[in-house]
Amino acid sequence: KFIEYKTCPKAFYYKHIARIKLPEKKVHLVFGDAFHKSIEVLLSEKGTIQQAHSTFEKEFDKTQLSVDEINDWANLVPTGHLMIDKFQEEIPLLDLSYGIKSGLSESWIESFLEDPFTKEKLPLITKGKIDRLTTSENILELKTSGGKWNPEETKFKWQTQFYGWMYYQNKGRHPNKIAYIIVTKQRTPQIQILEANYTLDDYSKLFADCKNIINKIELGIFDRPEDWHPNFCDCFKYEEVLTT
Repeated sequence: KFIEYKTCPKAFYYKHIARIKLPEKKVHLVFGDAFHKSIEVLLSEKGTIQQAHSTFEKEFDKTQLSVDEINDWANLVPTGHLMIDKFQEEIPLLDLSYGIKSGLSESWIESFLEDPFTKEKLPLITKGKIDRLTTSENILELKTSGGKWNPEETKFKWQTQFYGWMYYQNKGRHPNKIAYIIVTKQRTPQIQILEANYTLDDYSKLFADCKNIINKIELGIFDRPEDWHPNFCDCFKYEEVLTT
C-alpha cells in the first residue's frame, strides 16, 4: 500500500478509504498470472516446455473475462506462447548469470522495517512476494510489458527496494543481485534484464518516505501529486464513477 499511496494518494483514498469499486478489465492481469505460472513450470526440476504451454492455456482462462475482453484474449494467446518459447531459449543464460533454475518461486518475505542508521522502526510489518529467490541469493522479478523499459526506471521502483530492504533486515546482508527480467508482449518477444542496486542510504530514504506516508494518512492528506500526473491514473476513473 505504500507504493499505491506514493503513486497517487487520491487513488489510494478512493480505493482504501472510500472503498469505491472500479469496473475491472482483467485481461492483462490474468495474462500476467498465467505467464508467471508457466514460467514456474519451466523452472521446476522436471518441468517441460510442453507442460509450460499447457499451464498457460489452462490459466489464461477466457471465462474469467468480460465479453468485451475476448478479442484481447484471442490476440494474447499466441503472444503468450511465443513469450514462453523465448524465455525457454534464455534460461541457460539466465541460469549462468543469476542461478535462476535453483531457488523458490513466489517466495514470501516480511519484516518490521527500520532505518539502517537510526534503528527507528516502522510501526507495522511489511511483506511481499518475490517472483524468484535463488539459492545464490538473487532477487528476480519477472515482468511482462508492451515494450522495453527505460533503464532509468529501476531507480524509482519501490517494489525491489522493499525486497532488498526486507532481505537486509532478515539476513543482515544485501542480496547478491536484484534484477528485473522483462519479457515483451510482441510478435517477436524480447527479454530485457535490468539490474537494480540499492545502498543503505537508499533504504534510509525509503524509511523516511514511508514514515511520511503514514503521517499523511493519519492526517487525512490524499492530494494528487503536485508534479505532472498521467491522465490514465485510476484517480480519474474513480471520479468518473462518482459522477455517473
